[in-house]
Amino acid sequence: MTLQQVIYERPPEGLSRGKYPAPWWVILLIAVVVVLAAVTFLTVRYATASRAAKGPSAPPKQ
Repeated sequence: MTLQQVIYERPPEGLSRGKYPAPWWVILLIAVVVVLAAVTFLTVRYATASRAAKGPSAPPKQ
């Protein structure tokens, strides 16, 4: 009886593993875009909320 040795082929270590492998800079780019989108969203939301809190402006005098 002979024993067969099973050889497993594995991908290289790091972020380039998984269903959609990508280099490290792509992950960093996605993180930067997400942070910028969040900051932009919160800035616009804050500006809109502060403008709405002041109430409507007085109509112009004629």
